[in-house]
Parts: sequence; C-alpha cells; structure tokens
Amino acid sequence: MNVNWRIRLIGLIVMALILEFIFSMILGSLGGFIGIFLATVYVGYVAGEGYKNGAIQGAIVSIVVSVFDGILLWIHTGVLAGGVGFAFAFALMLMLLLGAIIDGIIGALGGVTGFFIKRSKDHRREVPS
Repeated sequence: MNVNWRIRLIGLIVMALILEFIFSMILGSLGGFIGIFLATVYVGYVAGEGYKNGAIQGAIVSIVVSVFDGILLWIHTGVLAGGVGFAFAFALMLMLLLGAIIDGIIGALGGVTGFFIKRSKDHRREVPS
C-alpha cells in the first residue's frame, strides 16, 4: 500500500490548526495547547513504527503550526508592514521561538502518547479472551 505522505502531512497540519483555533476560542492559550496535543496524538497513532517516529512526526506538525501562527501574528500586529519598532519586533520573535519550542515538546509528547495508545490497542487484539 502506497501512502501519500505529503497529503497526510497537509491534512494533519490543517487538523492541528482547526483544533488549535477551536480550543483556543473556548479555553484561551491553554486550549491552543490542548488542540495541538490532540492533533499530535492522532499523528502518533497514525505514524506507527515506534515511539521515536511518533515523537518526530508530532513535533514536526506542531512546529509547522506554530510557525504558521507566528506568521499570522506578525501580519496581524503589522510587523511586516513596519508599523512597530525594532524592540517590539525582537520581543515578538523571541516569543515565537519560545512558542515553537513549547509546541514542539507538546507535539512530541502527543506523538508518543498516540503511539502508545495504538500499541496498547494492538496488544489487546492479540490477547485471546
């Protein structure tokens, strides 16, 4: 079976963006983290091939989503248009970098969680009742 990874990755990023948006509208910043975590749990569940692969796939998806959020924030605040000073732009860059690191860690944890959920589900199927 040939899997188109490009389409799958695009779909997962879109799912992470949608979940992050929905949960952040309800719960604020914490909701955004929950949305990313849930999306990366799915990434780890689908990725298979070990917990390391789930962690890497989850981190990649969450960092890409974080970068996309950062670009939207830049456009929204007018940094690209030169509407703010250098100090604000530098502080914003540091916040975006910290957000990408935190999202990467959350994504990796979500990917590992998804892998272990799949593994425990597969082990239950193997045990005869």
